[in-house]
Amino acid sequence: MQVTTQAQFDSIMADSLTNISTTIEFPGGTVDWQLNITKPCTIFGNNTIINPSNLGINTAVIITAAPDISDLTIINTGKTAISINGVQGAIFDKIRAGYSSVGWQIKDSRNNEFEECESYNNATGIELQGSSSIIGDIDSWQEFGLIGLSGEEQSGLIANKQYYFIVGGKEYKLSTGEYTSWNNLVQQLNDAKRVTDGQVLKADYLATLTGGDIRITSLTNAAVSLARGTSGSDLLKYISGFDTRKQTTIEFVADSSFSLQSKYWLFNTHTSQYYVWYNVGPGAGSGVDPLVLNKTGLKVNILENETANQVAQKTKLVLDTLKIIQELDISITNNILTITSIRAGNHTDSIDFNAGFIFSKIDGALDGSFDLSFGSTLEEERTDRCHLNIFNTCLIHNNSIGIKLVNANHNQFLSCKTYENTNIGLWQLDVSYDNIYRGEIFQNIKYGVRNTDRDHSFDSSSVWWGDVTGPSGGGRGEGDKTSSYVIIEPWLQSGTEPELTYPVTRNFIWNMLGYPQVAVEMTEDQVGECINVALEKYHYYWQPEPYYHYLDVGVGQRELELPAGVSKENIIEVNYSPNNDIFSQLSGSGESFFLTYYMQQSGGTFLADFYVAMAYKETFERTLGIQPSYEFVSHPDVNGIMKDYIRLYPSPSSHSIKVALKVSRTLSEEEVDHEMWIRKYALAWAKQMLGQIRSKFASVPGPTGEVSIKGDALIQEGKDEEEKLVLDLIKRSEPLGFTMG
Repeated sequence: MQVTTQAQFDSIMADSLTNISTTIEFPGGTVDWQLNITKPCTIFGNNTIINPSNLGINTAVIITAAPDISDLTIINTGKTAISINGVQGAIFDKIRAGYSSVGWQIKDSRNNEFEECESYNNATGIELQGSSSIIGDIDSWQEFGLIGLSGEEQSGLIANKQYYFIVGGKEYKLSTGEYTSWNNLVQQLNDAKRVTDGQVLKADYLATLTGGDIRITSLTNAAVSLARGTSGSDLLKYISGFDTRKQTTIEFVADSSFSLQSKYWLFNTHTSQYYVWYNVGPGAGSGVDPLVLNKTGLKVNILENETANQVAQKTKLVLDTLKIIQELDISITNNILTITSIRAGNHTDSIDFNAGFIFSKIDGALDGSFDLSFGSTLEEERTDRCHLNIFNTCLIHNNSIGIKLVNANHNQFLSCKTYENTNIGLWQLDVSYDNIYRGEIFQNIKYGVRNTDRDHSFDSSSVWWGDVTGPSGGGRGEGDKTSSYVIIEPWLQSGTEPELTYPVTRNFIWNMLGYPQVAVEMTEDQVGECINVALEKYHYYWQPEPYYHYLDVGVGQRELELPAGVSKENIIEVNYSPNNDIFSQLSGSGESFFLTYYMQQSGGTFLADFYVAMAYKETFERTLGIQPSYEFVSHPDVNGIMKDYIRLYPSPSSHSIKVALKVSRTLSEEEVDHEMWIRKYALAWAKQMLGQIRSKFASVPGPTGEVSIKGDALIQEGKDEEEKLVLDLIKRSEPLGFTMG
């Protein structure tokens, strides 16, 4: 199905019949849509570019279902290009994300495949993030799943009882008071004491009631495993499944001249079936056990003509023997006996058979809807981690941080390339583990791989680090730097070679030296060194014309982030005026009042008058402590990325101003490559370097015998050329003289 508008796409997502067999084709070209993929479907992007820069939205593509999607580019979003949340089993093929704060944000997702995808020119290229820091299998949920209850409502726990439960393998005891609301329960949970040593629960865990959920959270970031207690009345048995428990009330009648003799009623629990029968005395009585088939008999001994209340009391004494075994609560008021099942399930069915009692039943919740899910959740089935995703042949480049792993495990990056990221290539944070990377990591500025989780090493073996010697930092090579806790061995011995700079000048040097080379020739690194020496000499005597970069500063603003492409090392001067000219303030006149008055009084006939006037003004402002100044500082921004700033003294106090940065301009690579002086000087240095190499040998074998190598002559030739070139450059850089008179 071809779609040409976002409205058409949205209607497909709203269709209840949309599924993975539904095929959607995008129009190609550039569109400004925002996609919400809420149904599994198959999308052919046809190289469509989604550019929502004019919409002012934070996220361009939001994915909460599992699509099969291909050939799409998403750029220029306010925050996140692609957001994937809670998705399992999706396929992404040739999807590109760029020029956003986050290229790919993948949360709580698993078993997804990414083929030949790309992330570039973002603050963070790919972020895999889970919402839970608990690792491995989960023995039980960490919360009591309570829905929509008020803290002041009665919890349904029995008053003046003790409950036992286990958190993190330690058993605790909770004692209830006369009235147990949900708020009381939270307080009493926190005050629950460990059975072994009396330590309270809140020393290690915290119970809270938030949004209708009672949650027990670890204070040490460890897994919280809830389990049933082992003795006494178990808290978790009582507070699970109130929505399915049952209650039976029985209104007894009195015996009248042996009217209850051998009579019985049926009583079922979640594990057993009983019949309760009456033996009327005196003495041992003469009742006959009815022997109800497949049921256990409970005999109640009563006297002739006992009241209904007396019959109820003696029945309770017999049923009390089942309370602990069958998890029952039994109470009596006058001649009415109430049996409540504490454990969830369809049980506590009591049926009058022939005793003549009156039975009534209450099914369902008595104190609120409540459920506690037990059972093991295997690690691979968890939905609160980002795991088991596969990235194959993907490119992650020119971001600040290429890949970030948070609460992520068992993700694989295979045959991928992570390069030219300005901060970190791949960063594994705490509680991420068993992730692997195979492929290439090179030319990342600060780290190729950084791991800040000391408990789990990151596996980046079989990786090309940009140099045959392997990684630096954690390794001893010359390639990208790695931190501690990174597996690097064995590394690949070959991969993508960095592009050589100044290709025209390099070719010029090789050609002038008589390329092709023999065994005693220079290396590419040595040629690069010669070019760098030539550049340093050139800039020492001659600098390109500097340029100005202007920034706006608001009232009270003290710091300015340096613009992209402007480093503090290249800033020559910072010019700004935070306040009006001091003499203009004192006189109430315009800013030029002081200079005008001074020049008039002095006659204004000499240039020296001007310099004297300016020096006097500068001294006056310095004396008053209002002369503007600045300093360069560095600190992390809100995203934790180290940035350079200008700090101004003082800050503007009355109106916004502009700050002018005078910036020294460096020659571009193209300009260097076409500057003949640099070529010749680099060649002169190359001759000297090559002469040093050749001077170690008297001769080398040739086709017709030994070939003499005159290294000393080559060194002298290079020195002569260097001296002449320096004199030429000095003459070029000297200003023209002038005469007066």
